[in-house]
Amino acid sequence: MNKIDRCREILDNCAWLELDIAIDIVKWVNEANLARHHLANYRESESSGWSSVALHGQGENTYTDPNATWTDYSWTKLSQQTPHIKSFWQHFPFENLARIRFMGVEPGGHVGKHADFPPSHVTDILDFMIPVNVAIIHSDLCFMELTGKGKVPFKAGKAFIVNIRNEHTVINNSDITRIHLIAHGRPGNRMQEFCDLVIRSHDKIQSKIS
Repeated sequence: MNKIDRCREILDNCAWLELDIAIDIVKWVNEANLARHHLANYRESESSGWSSVALHGQGENTYTDPNATWTDYSWTKLSQQTPHIKSFWQHFPFENLARIRFMGVEPGGHVGKHADFPPSHVTDILDFMIPVNVAIIHSDLCFMELTGKGKVPFKAGKAFIVNIRNEHTVINNSDITRIHLIAHGRPGNRMQEFCDLVIRSHDKIQSKIS
């Protein structure tokens, strides 16, 4: 099996994958705190206390045009306050970036159960916008659960690809606002580099299990 096929198989068959990348959590927390007052309510009809703001998108408002192309996304003014996080994504193995946004869940808040699906014409997970979720401010009393799969083992400073085609929900039972950053992108011409990251991350976890 070649590298790309193995990468595709890993992503198709896992509920989540912790990425083997370094996060300078002190810098991420500092920049997230600068952005906190920009957070705005998000999907209020299906959640409570869920908020977001974009660093990269179609403006800071994180609702986007479903017919948007890659060229419709750009860095927002808020990204000027988060230079370390911006640089991280500029070096991440995605050729194309879509939304990159802080997502907050207030104490006692929740995100209603739902699943996210690619457009009907996208059949290859590597051609869809792959979500990378970085936990920045996170309590053990806040969890994301995938139906039938369990809870994603988030810790502050950990980054995961989560298969959000599975039904999932978020509940914050803590007394602090959970802040994660979720980036969507496509490997494109950085496919080999991206697949190296996925395979290395997968094999590292498997070596710990065995």
